[in-house]
Amino acid sequence: MSEIGEGEFQEPEEHLIQILKEGPKLKDIANEEGRNNPIEIKSIWGKRETGVFEESRAVKETLEFIERVIQKANGIGDSEIANQATSFRENLVFIGERELQEAISAMASRLLNEARKGKPVVIFFGGVRSERYIALRVLGEVDKMIGEDESLRQKIRLSGSPQKTAEFAKENNWKCLVAVCDDFIISGTRIKGFASEVFNRLIAEGATPEQASRIVEANVVALNEVFKKRGLSVGIENTSVEGSLKVFSYYSAPEYFNNEGQWAVFPGASITGSHTSVDYGFEAVIREWVEKFPELEYPPLYEIRRPYEFEDDGRVYKNSELQNKWKNLSGVYSL
Repeated sequence: MSEIGEGEFQEPEEHLIQILKEGPKLKDIANEEGRNNPIEIKSIWGKRETGVFEESRAVKETLEFIERVIQKANGIGDSEIANQATSFRENLVFIGERELQEAISAMASRLLNEARKGKPVVIFFGGVRSERYIALRVLGEVDKMIGEDESLRQKIRLSGSPQKTAEFAKENNWKCLVAVCDDFIISGTRIKGFASEVFNRLIAEGATPEQASRIVEANVVALNEVFKKRGLSVGIENTSVEGSLKVFSYYSAPEYFNNEGQWAVFPGASITGSHTSVDYGFEAVIREWVEKFPELEYPPLYEIRRPYEFEDDGRVYKNSELQNKWKNLSGVYSL
């Protein structure tokens, strides 16, 4: 492989961020019927008891919490918090089970279409929490769509190993797709790290930066809209060169600002869901409000219990249905 000079790598024009639709706002779905999937909330000492809520109830009570924050802030003349909470209420994107399944199905269909064109696809997870959970759900949908087509099944692989993924890509003459999966891109740090690991293993195996950049992309449920303007990058080891990371996101969450033109929350947008609660832009904001108004209890969507939690050994899902799904699908598709 030829040496890479500083600043030489120019990413191909097709390295774009693709978003299919705006994410639904919490306020807009509060009265929708049929959101009866269970959400388990964690106890918070002195602030909340543990329990299981239907999604619809959790959404409504979280919205009511935001309204109480606005009222209390107005009551003491704290316009900064009142305005922040009002903006939060108007812009908070919520991905319930209904939205998550819609996104998963779209991601699976998209990857399967690539496989139908003859391109091997690796569904990649960089971590074992939300990353592997989303990869597993996408793979489950792909498996259903494949049906009895064994030749198509051979085009799909699952991997959590950058090295094995790079070796697979080399065996296929760099003509494959590696979809780095996760649920939400909020700050971008984790997805960039996982994608960069794969990217650099590809180069170590002999791919050019241009080839690696065409192979690797992020596939996520929802994206902070900040990155639509800013983009996401992958770095090449031992150089100062960076390339753009392709991103496919089903939903977006809007960037929103305060009266001074600064982000109303860090890092610019607010996303959360029924399968996970997000710290940046959601939980961190709520914590500040409860500290300001200690008489308030934490709302149901704050710090929920994830369905992908493990037993003490860190290898087996507590959810037996999810564990069986992992065992069966990974046995068929793992590299």
